[in-house]
Amino acid sequence: MKKQQKVAFLGPKYTYSHEAALKIFPKDKLFGYLTPQEVFRKVQGEEMDYGILPAENSATGIIQEFYPLLLDQDFGIATNGGWNSDIKVQISKELYLPIQHHLLSKTDVGIEDVKILCTFRQPYLQCIDWINEHLPGVEIQYANSTAAAAQMLSQNDGSACIGGDLLCNELGLIKIQENVQDYSKNVTRFFAISGKRKRVSNKDNKSTFAIIIPDQVGTLLEVLKTIASKGINLVNIRTLPIRDAKIFSADFKDWFVIDVDITGKREAYEELLESFQSPQSIVLSHKLIGTYFSKNRLTKKPKIVSTESARKSTKGITNKKKFYADLISKGESENVEFKSTLRYDIKSKKVNKELSKAIAKTVCGFLNTKGGYLFIGVADTGEILGIEYDVNVLSKGATYDNYMRVFYQLIIDMLGEQHSLHALLELIDLRNKKVACVKISASEKPCWLKGEEFYIRVGNATKRLTAKQSNEYILSRIT
Repeated sequence: MKKQQKVAFLGPKYTYSHEAALKIFPKDKLFGYLTPQEVFRKVQGEEMDYGILPAENSATGIIQEFYPLLLDQDFGIATNGGWNSDIKVQISKELYLPIQHHLLSKTDVGIEDVKILCTFRQPYLQCIDWINEHLPGVEIQYANSTAAAAQMLSQNDGSACIGGDLLCNELGLIKIQENVQDYSKNVTRFFAISGKRKRVSNKDNKSTFAIIIPDQVGTLLEVLKTIASKGINLVNIRTLPIRDAKIFSADFKDWFVIDVDITGKREAYEELLESFQSPQSIVLSHKLIGTYFSKNRLTKKPKIVSTESARKSTKGITNKKKFYADLISKGESENVEFKSTLRYDIKSKKVNKELSKAIAKTVCGFLNTKGGYLFIGVADTGEILGIEYDVNVLSKGATYDNYMRVFYQLIIDMLGEQHSLHALLELIDLRNKKVACVKISASEKPCWLKGEEFYIRVGNATKRLTAKQSNEYILSRIT
């Protein structure tokens, strides 16, 4: 019989980290610890075979405690003397865990009776819009975990907490309201870390490394081009501060932490890491944070929600209509843009593909800046035109669902499918006409139109940058 491994997770029991540990290591011994630092120390000292920690959430971003634990480690000593890129504790497994938050209580009370909300910081941030709408004025009491928040509940004081199904079932709590997270696509990325060196498996298809590069024009672009030249897909890039003066003494200097998909590219990836050690390389230093198996890579096109489904899932539709109407009434601005049509030229009365490109440019500009709202079916003056011009010329049927499919396919074709996830299209009725309202969130990754043109939002216009300007702008955003 295979010996049970010892696995540390961010506890106590019944937290989302506990749930992640159960999914990754269902047959092993699990031990809960109260801080990420304690989990890391247990793994670093090899008291535990693995540690489970959350790294980032799709709605709220990086969980700040995770990456510094790995990056602050000293370099390993190479067999031939000097230093190598290895660190002792590395990422060894990855899990994307869908997070469904529920409003829980010990007693069956109505939402209107909740006076105190006990919550961990992350769930609160992931549910903040729902809380503000449904629990205005509620007293917030913070806890160190979702499980700790549940322990704060009283039998009769109108208190509630936010937690998941595991917490609810194991503690016998009552669901006052299900799915109170602000975004249905709420996922937390968990890593299993280990201090025991593992052999890289042929199944390992993803890797994470960190680099330091000079503060010079074009250096980041050169690194990205090198990665692309190896046929390696860049999955993600983020920055974390360098906190060890022995590594780099200058103030306010960052690591670039990069995730890559190495499926079928193992040899090319090893060549890439070796190139970083070359005297000619612009990379000043690098750390290999882990090579591991991931079954969470995006292999399918994003699901396009039908008009009816989107309508059903929209909260507070009356308020949302008023919100959009107010935005339109204030005119175009840094975060608001109007387009009369998606691709139908009203003057020439025929389809004009240049209009579609103009839509993509606007979305690109918002993605690369601070996000914003694009209204299609609205003239520059704010007059509501509606989207019927476009709908009536659709080749696969004059339906609103087809309109949404055409829009998302445009974004996927011109900007890439990963960026389509940052654009939420809703069709709403304004002045008896259908208007397409696109909420665009800022992207952490640079967005290029057809891989060649880079746009940003300046005032109430979308501006194209030159290659040099684009590189300087990207560096200013992530350094």
